Amino acid sequence: MTHSSMPQPSLMTSFPLDQPRQRPCSIRWVWMLILLVVAGQSQAADTAKPKLILDCDTANEIDDLYAIVRMLHQDKFQVLGLTSAQWLHYLGEPDSVQASQRMNEELLRRMRRDDLPTPMGSEEPMGKPWGGTDPKDSAACQFIIEQARSIPDDQSLIVVCTGATTNLASAIRMAPEIAAKIKCYCMGFRYDESTGAWNKSEFNVRRDLNAADFLLSHPDVEMHVMTATLSQAYKFDQKDSFQRQSQMGPVGEYLTESWTRRFPDSQKWVMWDLALVEAMLHPEMANEKQVPGPPENGGRPIWVYDRIDVDAMRNDFWNTVQRLGYDGTWSFHLPDGYPVWLDIRTQDLQNPTGSLLWSVGSAGPIQQTRWTDDGALAFVRKRKWKPGGADVAYELVGDLIAKLNDDDSMTLTFAQRVAGDESSTTETVRLRGKRIPLMPPKPDLTKVDFGEPIDLLNGTDLSGWVLIPAGKQNGWRAVDGVLVNETPKQDFSAYGVFGNLVTQQKFNDFRLELEYNVPAGGNSGVYLRGTYEAQVVDRDSKMQGISGPGAIFGRIAPSTNAGKPGGQWNQYVLTLVDRHITVQLNGVTVIDNEPLAGCTGGGIESDDTAPGPILLQGDHTSVKYRKLRLYPVVQKD
Repeated sequence: MTHSSMPQPSLMTSFPLDQPRQRPCSIRWVWMLILLVVAGQSQAADTAKPKLILDCDTANEIDDLYAIVRMLHQDKFQVLGLTSAQWLHYLGEPDSVQASQRMNEELLRRMRRDDLPTPMGSEEPMGKPWGGTDPKDSAACQFIIEQARSIPDDQSLIVVCTGATTNLASAIRMAPEIAAKIKCYCMGFRYDESTGAWNKSEFNVRRDLNAADFLLSHPDVEMHVMTATLSQAYKFDQKDSFQRQSQMGPVGEYLTESWTRRFPDSQKWVMWDLALVEAMLHPEMANEKQVPGPPENGGRPIWVYDRIDVDAMRNDFWNTVQRLGYDGTWSFHLPDGYPVWLDIRTQDLQNPTGSLLWSVGSAGPIQQTRWTDDGALAFVRKRKWKPGGADVAYELVGDLIAKLNDDDSMTLTFAQRVAGDESSTTETVRLRGKRIPLMPPKPDLTKVDFGEPIDLLNGTDLSGWVLIPAGKQNGWRAVDGVLVNETPKQDFSAYGVFGNLVTQQKFNDFRLELEYNVPAGGNSGVYLRGTYEAQVVDRDSKMQGISGPGAIFGRIAPSTNAGKPGGQWNQYVLTLVDRHITVQLNGVTVIDNEPLAGCTGGGIESDDTAPGPILLQGDHTSVKYRKLRLYPVVQKD
């Protein structure tokens, strides 16, 4: 690569670390330091990365979406937030910044990145139509100021502007002291390499010419420009893009939806903003040099990209995002019919994370993740279980392999053998699973209508209920309107010789009212749709918090322990709507309309969208139930 003779800027600026103490006062102090380093290594890694804010006019064109997706799947920068920029134009939308805000939020929802702040920018350009630098305050402007002030003086805050620079220029105008910390990377302008002439008649610049002039003239703001003149050579083909995006899960679906909705007849699209992001991530794919800025802005040095390798950039994007299809939650069923639930997170595409729930117990982290040569995801999770509740336990051996299929299903391959017997035959099992749709928004329960009640107990026998698994002992009987389960079991182990009861009828969303009476030290559970367990233990049980009274076992802890002592009747009101749960225990709301991340162990279903029965756990200890009444949802506004 040919570089200008002028010194090159560094995206990865090195900053002096705090000097270690020369003489630790004790060995204990040394061990404390080691533990702190190990515990905080991930956070420290992020802290060492350059800080970056994306400021995007996402609703203007479609290339912003691609730029955001790429920047949020890299490990070179720490992305602090995604702000929305205006793009006021007579052909555009009247609420351009709000439109960009909605698209930013929807893209992040598809990416399951609700951790990333999304402050909204100004709807109006800086200054007046005839000029001026009056700032336009906004949440985005304040976010830039806040983040710039929070970093040390010898570090920089990178702000990537893919549209008008209103938010950044206003932030610097309102807080001049942050200017020296700012590195602005923007997409805009036209530039003639042969004459060195600048042309401001370019869409992004014209959306806020005052802001552009302010930044070009500011002596303390380091500016890097990807010009429209250069980036116009970087194009994606619609047919090829749509085919690739079909393997990218919800994110790919959104890219295709946006292209189809906005520009259905455009068979190719210039990836203006993606060119800037790729150049920042891969300096070897681009070259930039310092040139004098426009003379009307004082002619100060500005960094301008003068070469990009469009083929390398295109290959890098698709090679990076091809694994996004793995991101999501997946529902499988073991040969005995019991559930497997897998969550894969690809925020760090090189080192995916996730969790696995296997038949019983709670979801736990997958480990030793790696991509295989054929593009599958391999990982390890130690599990033992008894298929169908039988006497013989099995264990997982070696890697589990998750492979995404062309129809957006997933195949999970694993090896199993008799637990603890290395001489036993190892059997390979393949499960085919489905993607669970993204979590719906939190429902407004005041707009939900419930239908006529369904009494699940007739008070005299077990009509309408079935014992599972088949072949288990039945400890259930109806006595004077009370459903009684009597077992000699006293421990909380996952398996027993007695069976569970499930309704023959299946339900979708509903409100379930019931009463339970569990002895001191007892344990049972009520599974909603056979999927989510509302825990049934006494107030003073050894099981507390996320496994205690009022909990959705292993998933959501109650806000308080509202249970009663063993041997007393407790009242549950359980409202399940749009995969959100509200739990009232003895009149106290202990879980308030919270999202259910996935199924709980011991149930019979891992598909959050499937209708299912009410399951009463009988393979643990004795328990009594009465007054089970279900109100199905009949309408949601």
